[in-house]
Amino acid sequence: AVPLEEAALAARRAALGDQHPDVGRSLNALGTLYNRAGRYQEAEPLQRQAVAILERSLGPASPDLAEARMQLGLTCFLLGKSDEAESLYRSALAIRESALGPDHPDVAANLSHLGYLLNNQERYQEAEPFLSRALKIRESALGPDHFLVALSLDLLGDLYGREGRNAEAQALYLRSLAIKRKVYAPDHPLIAESHFALGNVYAAQGKAEQAAQELRTGLAMVETSLGPTHISLSRGLQSLGMLLANQGQWQEAEGVFRRLVAVYEAAVGPSHQWVGEALNNLGWVLSDGLQRYPEAELVLRRAVAIFPMDGKPGFAGALARWSLANCLRDQHRAVDALPYYAEALEILENAGGSKRQDNPQLPDLIADYAKSLRAADRPADAATLESRGL
Repeated sequence: AVPLEEAALAARRAALGDQHPDVGRSLNALGTLYNRAGRYQEAEPLQRQAVAILERSLGPASPDLAEARMQLGLTCFLLGKSDEAESLYRSALAIRESALGPDHPDVAANLSHLGYLLNNQERYQEAEPFLSRALKIRESALGPDHFLVALSLDLLGDLYGREGRNAEAQALYLRSLAIKRKVYAPDHPLIAESHFALGNVYAAQGKAEQAAQELRTGLAMVETSLGPTHISLSRGLQSLGMLLANQGQWQEAEGVFRRLVAVYEAAVGPSHQWVGEALNNLGWVLSDGLQRYPEAELVLRRAVAIFPMDGKPGFAGALARWSLANCLRDQHRAVDALPYYAEALEILENAGGSKRQDNPQLPDLIADYAKSLRAADRPADAATLESRGL
């Protein structure tokens, strides 16, 4: 499909000139294909050109412009530019609601993208109305067994899972899986996504054996349909790595997380936040699980560098610093650890805590920081810090 679209773009440019709306549509279509292939960095400049051409040629209220903005927003999100992605999603949604009406299936697509972004940012109360509305639109417009209904069920189920509403999430995932089995081939990647989702729910419910089975089933499906390095493996690898680590299967977890790092690096480059998050997990396994501290230190220093303090380090940046500090502490280098504890504390205090249980928690960080202050012969500072935590 990519070579055909590239040829179509070249032909339209030659026949129509660089600023024709059909050239903008071709740029958007080619960028979308690159995006689906995990070629996000190649997609972005094409989609930016598409947005500029379509806005100039068709005006600010065109549904074609809305589609191009939504696709550029998706690429920005995947490249870690969440603020720009949200702005693009909201502008595209406003155009489509005005042009197509509030209950059009294309409006549901925008609602889904925006809800997913907000959910990913832990803005659950904002995300749920968008995702619920998208589901209702699709059920009404497309019928209860449409594949886009399954997608909306997955997105809403993910939100419920993040909020700890596991029984509700499981029900949505099972309904989604039933729809997908009617629509897709047995090894389709979207069926694999349902297995990943169910694996996460079972893990949260303490059903480790069922969770592992679902995750491995999903990974095998993606490998069969898309190959052993496709980014669609990432969700299953992340979940399986955490499941194995939490069961004390550290060596197998190490292999899974190393593979996850490689998958992300190939898809989004070595400095993306997803790479940093995967490095966090790998460093944790090497340090806490396998006591291979020098290796862990190198991995965690790289993770810290991906989340600089003058950027938006977020919870992942705090966790990277905290993990590195613990790694240094466990090598009897408490003095070296202290600056990283301090930075992690600053990030968490500025963020105001986290609603997700798997994010760094302030009281635990304060306890580790105080322990290292005492090891560095600073008991008064440790006591002051602990009183602050209270």
